[in-house]
Order: sequence, then structure tokens, then C-alpha cells
Amino acid sequence: MAPALSHLVYDVSHSYDIVLWTMLPLLALTGVLFLAMGTYPADPDGLALAKD
Repeated sequence: MAPALSHLVYDVSHSYDIVLWTMLPLLALTGVLFLAMGTYPADPDGLALAKD
């Protein structure tokens, strides 16, 4: 979907500047959301996937 939207913006404006400047805040928001998830929860039993 993103390539099609990028191409549409390029067709209208003859530049990718709008797409790139729009992606910067979205990239920053994604980073903030990943940081808000916190650390990976600890497995109290060790490696649970290794157990049968």
C-alpha cells in the first residue's frame, strides 16, 4: 500500500519530499511506541521453549 501511495504523491507533486517528510514523524512515533512497550518479560522457569 505504501509504494502505491508514494507513487501517487510523486505523480501529483513530481517529488518524493512530501512522502519523506511524512515518514520522519511516523518513524519517531514508531520508536516511541517500541520504547513504551518496556523490556521483554522474564521467564521464571528459564527457557520455556526448550522444555518438552
